[in-house]
Amino acid sequence: MVVDLAESREKIDKIDKQIAALFQERMEVANDVANYKRSTGKKVYDPEREEQKITAIKKLANNEFNKTALEDLFRYIISISRKYQYMQLGEDVGESE
Repeated sequence: MVVDLAESREKIDKIDKQIAALFQERMEVANDVANYKRSTGKKVYDPEREEQKITAIKKLANNEFNKTALEDLFRYIISISRKYQYMQLGEDVGESE
């Protein structure tokens, strides 16, 4: 059975709106993290935490392709979040990576 293209695109549009909203919510939390790091003197870049996060995300995948794709996606999201934190702290993006 072939699924209707218009119906599939409508579902994708709905999912994309949810992803955009969740991304923006995540960035708000990244701001909270930046403020915490500012107050405690903790560095933005925490490679151990990032690897723990990637490992946990990969476990959510239902197949090998998605495991790799989720790793790629979240490495990029984490990178964006880190850049945002540097910006919030008034630091150069590349100075501590």
